[in-house]
Amino acid sequence: MSLTTILNKGVTGLTAQSAALNTISDNIANSTTTGYKASETEFSALVAKGASFDGAGVRADARLLADKSGTISQTGVTTNAAIVGRGFFAVTTVDPATGKATSVNTSASNVPELTRAGDFQQDRFGHLVNGSGRALMGFAVDPTNPNASASTRTAADLQLVSLDKAQSYFAATSQISFNATLPSGMAVGQTPSADNTVGASIPVVDKTGAAGSVDLRFMKTASNADGGSVWTAYRAGATNGDGTAAGGASVSDPTSWQSLGTVSFAADGTLSGGASGTDATLALGAVGDLPAMTVNLGGYGATGDAMSTSVGSAAVGTTISNVAASNDGIPSGSLQSVDLTSEGFVRGTFDGGKTRDFFRVPDVTVVNATDLEAQSGTAYQVTTESGGITFRDFGTGQASGEALAVGSVEGSNVSVEGQFTTLITAQRAYSASSKIISTGDEMTQTVLGMLN
Repeated sequence: MSLTTILNKGVTGLTAQSAALNTISDNIANSTTTGYKASETEFSALVAKGASFDGAGVRADARLLADKSGTISQTGVTTNAAIVGRGFFAVTTVDPATGKATSVNTSASNVPELTRAGDFQQDRFGHLVNGSGRALMGFAVDPTNPNASASTRTAADLQLVSLDKAQSYFAATSQISFNATLPSGMAVGQTPSADNTVGASIPVVDKTGAAGSVDLRFMKTASNADGGSVWTAYRAGATNGDGTAAGGASVSDPTSWQSLGTVSFAADGTLSGGASGTDATLALGAVGDLPAMTVNLGGYGATGDAMSTSVGSAAVGTTISNVAASNDGIPSGSLQSVDLTSEGFVRGTFDGGKTRDFFRVPDVTVVNATDLEAQSGTAYQVTTESGGITFRDFGTGQASGEALAVGSVEGSNVSVEGQFTTLITAQRAYSASSKIISTGDEMTQTVLGMLN
């Protein structure tokens, strides 16, 4: 073994331990960084092969501890989330001037960056952005198939999760639920008027997202021998969201009222004339800014949450009672909150507790997370060694992966105590390597002195 070889081995030791100290310093510096994944230094022997088998020193490689979770802590912020397991969020950087995605690969695969930092909050563009400036990505929810699995989608389908859609969202009414008790004491009528009909004004949402209304009136047209009765329903008027009349019917002009058909009741006051377990409905055609709507009166034979007539001692008077009306419309500007659910849905909650899902955030996994390439901002890029990405659903089910703890964030997985222990070991190894060099230098000087 030559003196040069001895010196080279000492240099490789210094280089390897310098790399270890660099990794340790990065870990300690990020011990409080949200979603940070520590690295550890792995050493391997270098061997020179020739006429004789001889060691050539050591090399150091950093290994990402992406499969080790950090501590999860609650924040109470409804758009924060922590992954319980080994998955990642799909993210991208955004242009601060335009709010458009900038870091998603421009190749055909459109592979996003990955992160565990789930401290997402809304930015000025409406995107959900974490503390490192990475914007969350997800799949737009199809209203016709809102529970579609993320496992059926591709990276090309990913979009920036934007809350602007939720803030401007509205839905016109298509379904009305109307329950009331009609007064059996009403006299039988033939031509509707204000005196021989009863009814109510029902709030709805028009096609522009504004609040309108529909007026329904009911006239008793027959009393059956068995104690039942028949009533004719009318649309007596309708109002657009801007306050103008919708259609030709007017509450003040019974001759303009539109007949919607008849509704029958049994002697016990329940709806009759249809199969038990089905619902009695009225159809409202589109007028003005109001769309076509279906009025659900409740189930045939049902004794609760259904249209009925008064019976017994209550079968007197001419006043409608127990009126309960609701509709599935969502007025514009009625957003109350946006939450990230445990299934990964970005869900808006509107006035009256109505909800709509706008995006589904996927659980992104790779085969070998330890070979992801770290980026600034606690993000990672896929490499050949890490393998490609796979999308799964958060929660439970056949296509599901990890759980999602909402209102929480995952901290760094760095153990400061462990890092200091490793630091001491690396420092001693560094000093020992420097001693090899100084000893080799002394030996070299001795040889040179002998030559002189």
